[in-house]
Amino acid sequence: MPVELRWPGKDDRPLLPEEPPEAPRLTERRGEAPDNLLIHGDNLRVGSWLRGAYEGKVELIYLDPPFATGTRFSLTSALGDGTRAAFEIEAYDDRLDEPGLFLASLAPRLALAHRLLAPEGLLFLHLDARASHGAKLLLDEIFGPRSFRGEIIWLPGNGAKRRSFFSLQHQTILAYSRGDSWVFHEQDPSLREPFAPGSLKSHFRHVDDQGRRFRRRVVNGKEYIYYADEGRRVGSVWADLPAMAAGSPVVGESTGYPTQKPLALLERILLACSRPGALVADLCCGSGTTLVAAQRLGRRWLGCDIGALAVHTVRKRLLDLPDAPFSLLRFPSAPPSAPSLRASASQGPEGVQVSVEDFHTEGPRGPGGVELLDAWSVGLLEGDVFVEQWSVSRSRKRRELPLRSPVLQLPEGKRLAAQAYDVLGRPCLQELHG
Repeated sequence: MPVELRWPGKDDRPLLPEEPPEAPRLTERRGEAPDNLLIHGDNLRVGSWLRGAYEGKVELIYLDPPFATGTRFSLTSALGDGTRAAFEIEAYDDRLDEPGLFLASLAPRLALAHRLLAPEGLLFLHLDARASHGAKLLLDEIFGPRSFRGEIIWLPGNGAKRRSFFSLQHQTILAYSRGDSWVFHEQDPSLREPFAPGSLKSHFRHVDDQGRRFRRRVVNGKEYIYYADEGRRVGSVWADLPAMAAGSPVVGESTGYPTQKPLALLERILLACSRPGALVADLCCGSGTTLVAAQRLGRRWLGCDIGALAVHTVRKRLLDLPDAPFSLLRFPSAPPSAPSLRASASQGPEGVQVSVEDFHTEGPRGPGGVELLDAWSVGLLEGDVFVEQWSVSRSRKRRELPLRSPVLQLPEGKRLAAQAYDVLGRPCLQELHG
């Protein structure tokens, strides 16, 4: 008997959009990588467009949507070099806390994920106790109950704060397969954790010719050997990947973006359930941890987010990686209050040097100048597409932002441009002559 959830308005319109949307516009590129796409737009629109080229081709999809918490999430950013007062920037709004509305919003996005997955593909849906029960029934309806592969309980390691009842200190990752087979590298070292000290002392009493401690067990007449240095297999409860790695300002990977997940969490998922060179996707990419993990592990990737600040955060992380090619696309939307940039280029015998002469934007507290400049780049224009050649940005640990580039050796006869982003993730572009 099929499983089905009901909510108001479910039958009023098709679950999936009937017509593909207008294609997004390519605005920026770094290197050559046709499948490494960062897309600024609503994931329902993006997913509908991606079906044209990628339906049935994605080996792994990770979705970390809003959890229906009823909260606005923001980050605190320091002005300029960090010596002035900090201010708060809204990252995303998670106030859709009515269960029917949440399911109505999630359902078409899960249906699109199902269409994008390859026959051996896996979906990982990251939620918490407020939303996971309804989402699981929804996944049973879209994927089928027999496609449920498992539930991962992730312990971020946050302290208990609630006083009226037990604090919720875990999050839930639901895994579903597209078909009857899926990728799982059970021998990958990332799926091992150290044995408990008591177990090592009590059971690992044998030593082989290489000096390795091991344990011998005989079950139903069959002998099993376990080596202490290999560790034990990781199960469904992950307590060894603390959120502190992504949330602490003293840790290199922290961007300050709220709810950022640690790289180790996504790397474990990708190493376990995708192959080198495979295509993976994150359709709520937030700070971009999935995309960074995919790039580091030699996977191709697709990512999107509706927030300009999220896309800007991802872009900065990708530019910090050596030789991480990508294309940035944007769906048409109402034009924001764009910053203005004035830059100049000087040509010398060894190359060209670009300087930022002036910058203005409308910040969270009103108009501002270079203290609201968060990143800028030098590149070439190919039509309307900015092709990045050099870039610099602020981070939580690197607040100083040079306003002059090094001397750059660029191809002659090309159109030179500078591109700048303000603290809200809004870009502006200036073609340079000189």
